[in-house]
Amino acid sequence: MRKITYLRTVSPRQNIIKTFLFEGLALATSWPTLLLEVFLRRNFGERYFNMASAVGVGILLCVFPFVGHSAYGRFADENAATGWGWFLWHYLSWYAFVGVFIFRANLRRSEITRSRSTFDFGRFSLSTGKIHPYFYTVTMFGKKLTPRQIEIFGEPAPFFLAGLVLAVIGQRLGLLWIACGLGYSLNYMAAYHEGDSKILDIIDDMIVNEETERIVMGEEDNDKGIRFYARRPSTEEMRRKLANQLVKENGNSQGPIIAS
Repeated sequence: MRKITYLRTVSPRQNIIKTFLFEGLALATSWPTLLLEVFLRRNFGERYFNMASAVGVGILLCVFPFVGHSAYGRFADENAATGWGWFLWHYLSWYAFVGVFIFRANLRRSEITRSRSTFDFGRFSLSTGKIHPYFYTVTMFGKKLTPRQIEIFGEPAPFFLAGLVLAVIGQRLGLLWIACGLGYSLNYMAAYHEGDSKILDIIDDMIVNEETERIVMGEEDNDKGIRFYARRPSTEEMRRKLANQLVKENGNSQGPIIAS
């Protein structure tokens, strides 16, 4: 947890449960996000997209139905509920999707075209890809969706809604798409939550940087909420030297009288 210190340490109050959930979501929703983004995005950064992860997810998706089918067959009538005809009806679309997923993942891999001997200074290596232009034409309540709304709601919505339809007709692929749609949305909610927190940290640093000399010199009245929790030097000259030192330290740190 980040701490801001201006001669007194101030720890931001946090919703511990919310923070824990968002940090966990970023990891837990990585693979569900991968399953959808190869269809939704293109031109990923070379360090963001990993073909090995895509293949690993594909293998797990191929194995999972067999494991579940075998386990369920131990507790049910094999002929009535878990025969191979039942299996094919419920999972044929599932395996078709896995095949298309691997194909699309390979397309995304082929888009990453950097020579091993050179570095590309024109492309962010951790880019999450280019959003399809169609989403920028979608409107909600008369307004076009923002990139934040597109990533949290717009992109996962087609898979989530299609998943509901498939689930109703008994296709297990529908349950997978519902889970992936939710995971995709939660993944970007967590990303934006983290981004908002970092921006607030930067803004706080900027505010303290701007106010350092004034508050050290003794001008208490301000509407930015900053207080100086220490005794000031007795003379104006010493206070100014202290302010200058704090500003100087800013050049070697995150901000004057700021600590993490």
